Amino acid sequence: MIEITPENDITITVTDARNYFKGCIPGWRSFADAHGFNWKEVTRHGLKASQLVGTKDAMAISLVEHVYRSR
Repeated sequence: MIEITPENDITITVTDARNYFKGCIPGWRSFADAHGFNWKEVTRHGLKASQLVGTKDAMAISLVEHVYRSR
């Protein structure tokens, strides 16, 4: 797992998620709602990596790790 600090807490966008999940973002809106994220804000601005990791969701953590490796 990548250590996230305030200095490297990148924003994960919907585009990042689409690229990782090959175009389909299974349950992304339900995920956002379940964790109290505003869906419109997520689609416009993304989420910080720390927010996704904080959910402790395996797919979210996997997405974060992928984005860190690819940037």
